[in-house]
Amino acid sequence: MIVEHETDRVLAQILPWLSEHLEHELTVDGISEQARVSRRTLTRHFRSHTGMAPLQWVLSQRVHRAQRPLETEDDGHERRTDRDAVRDGNRSERESGGEPADSGAA
Repeated sequence: MIVEHETDRVLAQILPWLSEHLEHELTVDGISEQARVSRRTLTRHFRSHTGMAPLQWVLSQRVHRAQRPLETEDDGHERRTDRDAVRDGNRSERESGGEPADSGAA
């Protein structure tokens, strides 16, 4: 059984470091070295606290970080989706007599 305060200590030490190094190539070995615990101990604490393995958590944080700029607008305008851009591009091509952009025509 994992002692809760031990998990808190290990994760309190490593989570801020991980958050600051998400853009780097991370491995379980490297993370466990930074936390000064074994691979097995690190994985056990991560699973106990987050429900994920260490690299799953890293990936989830990278995705979350990447989504933030997409969810916020600096100019106050609604962001257009790729689908909207393709649809508008196809409409523009049809109106000009050309082929739709996604028709595969060469």
